[in-house]
Amino acid sequence: MNRKITLKISKSSLYILLGLYILAALYLLYISPFCGRASNHRSLQLIPFKTIIEQLSLSRGLDYMLGNMVGNVFVLLPAGFYLALLGWTPTRGKALGAFMAAAFFVELLQYLLWVGCMDIDDIWMNGAGGLLGFWMGRRLL
Repeated sequence: MNRKITLKISKSSLYILLGLYILAALYLLYISPFCGRASNHRSLQLIPFKTIIEQLSLSRGLDYMLGNMVGNVFVLLPAGFYLALLGWTPTRGKALGAFMAAAFFVELLQYLLWVGCMDIDDIWMNGAGGLLGFWMGRRLL
């Protein structure tokens, strides 16, 4: 007994959901006190994998590691998912490049607006999350 469930959703509904996701992401990335944006601070971390290694050592605690690493992967995951469902069809390399460029822009804005740390490791994790979301969306099609 193999049943297939299909869900039909209009492109306009997907665009609305994508817009809501973008608004929520902008709030969390640049405004939300929940994400540590209540005070103006900035830092720059350009040593590859330094933050990831520090977080894997659990020096700041498991909840911080999970919040930061998982959060960074999930930042662009919905964008990749929605873009796949909307019919975006680049190669994996071009998709990863686009997500890495978007992640760089997000990190640069955080630095310029004094609302966080510009961290090279965040760019890797954001890009991987976008590609994962894109892959998940393509698998649904």
